[in-house]
Amino acid sequence: MSRQSRRLATVKRLAQRYVDRQREAGKQTKAPQTEELIRKCCFYRVACVCLVCLYGDPKMDEPLIRAWERCIESDEMKLCFRKHGNLRDYAGSIFKERANVPMDPFYNLAVRHIAHYFYECVLPEISGSDSRVKFNRILAAAPLWLLWFTYMDWHARQLDLTVPDLSSVSRLVREPFPRSSTLPKGPLVAQQLPAGCEDPIYAARHNRPTSIALPDNLTRRERERKVRIYTQIGMRVANPDPDRERG
Repeated sequence: MSRQSRRLATVKRLAQRYVDRQREAGKQTKAPQTEELIRKCCFYRVACVCLVCLYGDPKMDEPLIRAWERCIESDEMKLCFRKHGNLRDYAGSIFKERANVPMDPFYNLAVRHIAHYFYECVLPEISGSDSRVKFNRILAAAPLWLLWFTYMDWHARQLDLTVPDLSSVSRLVREPFPRSSTLPKGPLVAQQLPAGCEDPIYAARHNRPTSIALPDNLTRRERERKVRIYTQIGMRVANPDPDRERG
């Protein structure tokens, strides 16, 4: 190898080391930022669920927005509004000046304002030595179906909060895992998961498989229906089309 070739190889090696160091530094910086963003989103959802549980008297057979309406019309919230201003005043100009912009936990732009209002104005009135104790107390008294419906078994645990045992409701079908902090509108349909199938989030937390193989003796219509149901709840079907696999 000539002197020029050796120099070129050295430069390439040093350049690759620099690129590797920069990439690793980027990963180390990005990981905490991503974790913090996840915790913020979880806080928004957990706070909204706690507020609805406290003053909304949620019922399984009705849309969750009915519980929200009862919550903001409750005597406790009216008192809070008199002391601290209402939610639109707290959130700022976009909500004060535009009455048509929703101020509820089902609208993505409103969720964080509701969560912070709850933390700063409502939670201090709840008995408990610190905020974690107060959150845990509210979650402990919440309806199990609502905790399941809103994925508190995942969101609350990201904040190191304690969630009651949800095994009694873990066979209920719930909406796919949320991509935002907004609450599901509901109502929660009391439909049982198919035999041999588990909710993927619940199964993953208990280190159980999240895929299933369908029996071969199903008609095409039965198979398509089951594939549709399993896909909706996040389960992977190992053999969705056995005819194609045989071919």
